[in-house]
Amino acid sequence: MVSGREVHCIVFSSWRTFVDSRIYMVSADGGAPLLLLSGDFFPNDPTWSPDGKAIAYGGSAVGEEAPFTEIRILDLETRKSTGIPESKGLYSPRWSPDGHFIAAQSGDSKKLFLYHVGSGRWTELHSPPMRRTEYIVGPVWSTDSRYVYADKFQFMGGQIYRFHVPDGNPELVVDSVSSDTVCPVFRWTACFGLTNPRQPNHGAERSRLRRVVRA
Repeated sequence: MVSGREVHCIVFSSWRTFVDSRIYMVSADGGAPLLLLSGDFFPNDPTWSPDGKAIAYGGSAVGEEAPFTEIRILDLETRKSTGIPESKGLYSPRWSPDGHFIAAQSGDSKKLFLYHVGSGRWTELHSPPMRRTEYIVGPVWSTDSRYVYADKFQFMGGQIYRFHVPDGNPELVVDSVSSDTVCPVFRWTACFGLTNPRQPNHGAERSRLRRVVRA
């Protein structure tokens, strides 16, 4: 569920069944939701463009050989949906506040990618060391668009990293996040398990993370 800054609306995805997902828009003041997307592509996980004129979203469809995921952009004025080139296999898009980038996860939740809106190119962010049972999930942008934060998650806990944009270098921000911190849909919902911050000058970062995860 994400709010649009300019239009004061909220977009959200709804899974009625495993084969019926939809994206709606509703006024931040309440009211009847407006259906934006449905159908065989199973749209979900929308994110606003900074100007409120479009949303990026992920979805899955059954191809000739196997199911695949893809990132698409919906123009809210024309209601035309366009796939982002070379985004097959990616999902969970997050538009940067400055509008220059879209971050997305790989289908196996092992990598993060960055789409350069101006050049139309994707780059892979450098992943921290990963075990077979660990995943990179829940990308969130800093307000100045300089970093993408994400949780290196496993079912017994995890760590929070930030990735510098655009070079993609990872930096450990918080070490040892308890499993209670991460909810089943891979969104930070509490911050009571934060322990052992790796670097002492990240006090402001941790304070901002607490506000993010409690939202």
